Amino acid sequence: MSGDQPARGRMTRNDIRNVENHPKPEDRAWNRRYGGFTLMELLIVMSLVTVLGLSAAPFFLRATETRKVRNEVEALAQSMRMARFRAVAMNRAVYFNLEPAGIGDFYSAYANLGAAGDVPTGTAQEIAATRIEFGDQAMGWRGHSMSVDIEFGTGAAGVSPVGGTLAGAIDLPTNPIVFERRGTVAWPDTLNSLWGAVYVQHAEQSELVWAIGVSRAGGIRVWRWRDGGWD
Repeated sequence: MSGDQPARGRMTRNDIRNVENHPKPEDRAWNRRYGGFTLMELLIVMSLVTVLGLSAAPFFLRATETRKVRNEVEALAQSMRMARFRAVAMNRAVYFNLEPAGIGDFYSAYANLGAAGDVPTGTAQEIAATRIEFGDQAMGWRGHSMSVDIEFGTGAAGVSPVGGTLAGAIDLPTNPIVFERRGTVAWPDTLNSLWGAVYVQHAEQSELVWAIGVSRAGGIRVWRWRDGGWD
């Protein structure tokens, strides 16, 4: 064996130097890099996640309730538009009835099929003629019952989006709304205003309120009450 070759199984000076310089398990930096998280670090992270979750919960709840009211309002507005469309298509009046009390927050639509042009009683045949899909029923009437906590009401709104003061959840010339065969709305000649409104609110969060405007010409428009005004 040459003098330059170390004996088999013996350590050289370089080997000893490498061992001395190698990070030891008790070294904190080594633990942080190779040993994962400590129990204390895990507890701190879990506490932060819990606090953030609790802080965000009200925002998620409000967003959910806002979406629920908005969906009901959009469904009501679309049903009104469909009733107007059917009045024109059938060339006869269609009645859109709103029930804020008595049988609950409920609405329905029916066509005037009477030969004499009299106001119908909302029979199954007259309701089916509108071709609006109503899956609920109240006191024998086919229609739509709004979701739990969603009701007709003005909530925190202080003024009307169509002008004037608030006159109740159903601020219309007539209820039911009468969509005439030309698409216009039956309107008393003595009434100077060109718009009426229906208000929908959240029963537990009065600041969540929408208005559906109905014009004499048959137009349907939706507003939301936000920051002390309508938009």
